[in-house]
Amino acid sequence: MNVPSSISSPRPAERLRRFPRVVLHAALTLTPTPPAVSSVEVDGAKVTVTFDEDLVHVASAGLLYVQWTISGTDVDQHPYEASVSGSTVTLTIGTAAKAGQTVTVSYDSGGHLEDAAGNEVASFSATATNQTT
Repeated sequence: MNVPSSISSPRPAERLRRFPRVVLHAALTLTPTPPAVSSVEVDGAKVTVTFDEDLVHVASAGLLYVQWTISGTDVDQHPYEASVSGSTVTLTIGTAAKAGQTVTVSYDSGGHLEDAAGNEVASFSATATNQTT
């Protein structure tokens, strides 16, 4: 098929009709459902919370830290480090959980974590047992 580099016909619209059109469609599905916790794992001083969809971190790291409380270790504590990557939030705590110790992870919603549609992660508490020996 010869494709002209320019159209110099007195009827350019008629000439363009001979060429096939390419139409691209992109779909983005936004749901009204907030992200939900899929799992919580504890490995010493690392607490990993996985959600059922990717998250967007919308607050400063300092504000994110105070939203979390880790209890069941020797002391109730807030993490001193928090990071969000995809559907996973990784928290680092100062006092590590001992082997076999059950830890409760609580999140107090405040608009700091949400999904791409803007649905805020709701407050929750979940437990996990440290498997590190």
